[in-house]
Amino acid sequence: MRSSGLAKGCAALLLTAALGGCGTEHVTSSQAQAQGRTAAGSARPVPEGFCLPPEAQGDSTPAPCISESWQQRTAENHAYASQLPAAPSAEALDQPLAATLRTALQHLVGKPVTQAQLQTVTATATRMTPAAVAVTAFSATDPVDMSVVVEPPAGDCIHGDIVGTSVTTEVTGYLADGGCAPAPQ
Repeated sequence: MRSSGLAKGCAALLLTAALGGCGTEHVTSSQAQAQGRTAAGSARPVPEGFCLPPEAQGDSTPAPCISESWQQRTAENHAYASQLPAAPSAEALDQPLAATLRTALQHLVGKPVTQAQLQTVTATATRMTPAAVAVTAFSATDPVDMSVVVEPPAGDCIHGDIVGTSVTTEVTGYLADGGCAPAPQ
């Protein structure tokens, strides 16, 4: 009697397990994507957070998600580092300092120079302190590549570059995110 109750219990358990999934298909989202469809049965999966560009959608209405080109998104991401134009009033005051800096940097061409010497020469030429001089590139070996930038009291920025034997200086505006020197990366 006891074995027949056990047999009936096992049979009922097997029958429940067999009928429990009958007529339904259980598919996980990863299985659906591997099969080339979503659980809703669409033709192909669309990754979350992505929209087709408007020209591919067939209308000119912007989608409520990112649909710009990769180049446009990259340009927007790097816009903070763009150089603004110099203010005319500050540029007029800073041009003589830029010319003095150009002359001072030309005296360094072809000579062994340390970063501290570059800062001191730049500070003296622009009437600033060495601590106010940002060295944004420094390579005293071949090819020589040294870049400095200062923010004089009149405003804007004075950039000086030594590349090989060429010396250039330029008065520019601030970076879009403020200041004259780019933030360290």
